[in-house]
Amino acid sequence: MPTMLDCMYDCGFSKEYLTPDVIELKVNPEAQFTVIPWQFATFVWTDSEGEFKRSYSVASYTDWILTFLIKVSQTWRWGKLLKEIKSWDKVTLGWINGTFTLKSNTNKKVFLATWTWLAPIYSMISKLDSENINTFLYFWLRNREDVLYEKNLKKLWNLTYKIYCSALEEDWEACDLIKWRIDIDEFEFPPLTDFYICWSPAMTKDTIAKLKEKGYTNIYNEQF
Repeated sequence: MPTMLDCMYDCGFSKEYLTPDVIELKVNPEAQFTVIPWQFATFVWTDSEGEFKRSYSVASYTDWILTFLIKVSQTWRWGKLLKEIKSWDKVTLGWINGTFTLKSNTNKKVFLATWTWLAPIYSMISKLDSENINTFLYFWLRNREDVLYEKNLKKLWNLTYKIYCSALEEDWEACDLIKWRIDIDEFEFPPLTDFYICWSPAMTKDTIAKLKEKGYTNIYNEQF
């Protein structure tokens, strides 16, 4: 099957707001491709300033439908376009790429993610769930209204997950979320556990350093 390296597709799409500033974009290129968990797709956009490209990680690929989780802002070029496009418009999909993929072994898997960087992590966890492999997810956001894909996570049988909201203070015990940030000092996993991190560059660097301090060596990440 092609990987969309040498061609572009004008695709139909649908969009849904999952939070005030995150949309789920579903794209149908009407063709079947090979998509490996963690890979990303590059879109070609055109606005008043001209043509530009922007890449987003694939959250899922089912029945020829590519799903993306995209944070939008009126100050970002692609954010403005995604806010304005209508259901009868088309989006131009360029290619799918990315070589940072899930390691094929039986080690315990732990994932750390924030915001829409959950997308590539979710694609990996979904694959492991279908293979009946137990996984752990630590998902950090700021506010309760920022939480996304919780229903999707609950459907994964072999996933244990915790959601953290750093802005929750007095009322954090009133919900199923955990106060403040992920505390790696509390991690108790086997030495050969595989860790996958999808975070901002600064937080990724800090997280890797803390994991190494605890003696973990199988740490994989891709910074965006």
